[in-house]
Amino acid sequence: MKPSKKRTELSIEQRRAEVAHLYLQGLTQEEIAEAVGVSQPTVSIDLKAIQADWKAQSVEDLNDKKLLELAKLDEAERNAWEQFNRSCEDATKTRREVGADGEFGEGYMEKVGQSGNPRYLDIVIRCIEKRCALLGLDAPQKVAQTDAAGNDISAEEKAERARQMLARHGYTLGTPRPSKN
Repeated sequence: MKPSKKRTELSIEQRRAEVAHLYLQGLTQEEIAEAVGVSQPTVSIDLKAIQADWKAQSVEDLNDKKLLELAKLDEAERNAWEQFNRSCEDATKTRREVGADGEFGEGYMEKVGQSGNPRYLDIVIRCIEKRCALLGLDAPQKVAQTDAAGNDISAEEKAERARQMLARHGYTLGTPRPSKN
């Protein structure tokens, strides 16, 4: 009798969970294959699928985190605008006159115009800057190459380092790549 597709998918999932567990412990593909009871090529296929899942999940997790942070920024910006607008409204002050006998007389209310609290606009600007940074909308910044001490590396030193790296891999500038025969 042929096993059902659902049962087969479940057993592949279970095997891949075990393969992932052993892989994370540092076992080789051959050791994993022996422990799980499958061939090394099957372990290799499983690991490719597992790593593709991990990569997809990390992208989804990163996107979820970005969405959460964007929602927080939206809320902070909305609150800052609300507070700024409230700080622009006319305020009402109550004043009471003090009589010659030291007693408070009748009070009266006075409207005082306000120009808005600029602290809230600073919050709005910071929210916009954070949103742009999170979305990668800021212009790229030029980063100078530096040595271990933090000093800028000259163009000549960069070229020399490139020559050394190429030489380690069998290349020299101005000559074709060596054949692998």
